[in-house]
Amino acid sequence: MSLKSASLRSGIAIVAAGSALALSACGAGQISQTANQVPAVDGGAANAEDNNITLRDVTVQPKTDDHGGAVAFALSNIDPTNTERQLQRISVDGQEVKVDGNKDLKPQCQIVGNNEKAIEAMGANDVHTNSSASESAKADPNGESRINCVSYVHTSFDGTPTPGTAVNVTFTLDNGEVSMKAPVAASVPEAGQTYRDEEGVLKDAYSN
Repeated sequence: MSLKSASLRSGIAIVAAGSALALSACGAGQISQTANQVPAVDGGAANAEDNNITLRDVTVQPKTDDHGGAVAFALSNIDPTNTERQLQRISVDGQEVKVDGNKDLKPQCQIVGNNEKAIEAMGANDVHTNSSASESAKADPNGESRINCVSYVHTSFDGTPTPGTAVNVTFTLDNGEVSMKAPVAASVPEAGQTYRDEEGVLKDAYSN
């Protein structure tokens, strides 16, 4: 083998090694970035320090043509001492949210909040007894399956959070606060309400 050939092969080996190192560094960077990313979820979630109060599916809804700004959530009282609590206040980035409805949180019960139209669409009464939830408690004694009654409230506020971002939401109860970062939902039009024209621009199906 000639020196020229050996030199060429050596050069190829060095380039290959360099490429491998570059790919390795790139891959490491991707892993690091992925590790810091938060997976997509339906909404924010948090527990009180004693885990007796839980919040699930917390989502901030910006104002739309159908409803004003609102906060959707499921607040549960799973205190084993059967202590009744009361929801006193909700705020989004410090701005107070109006809550209409029964805010008493009885033991093993839940308050579900949403905009008024969404609550009406659920066909929800002020209090709805959920007997199937208590039946499933035996299978999952540590989860919200212990809930056996649900009440519904309407929420509203005048804020204009940006869809796709996350904001600070604080729930104040008679015994303390529970805070979290909650996603701001994007407005999704109903099927058939919009279409894309030949240029791919989204149009209102009922506009002229």
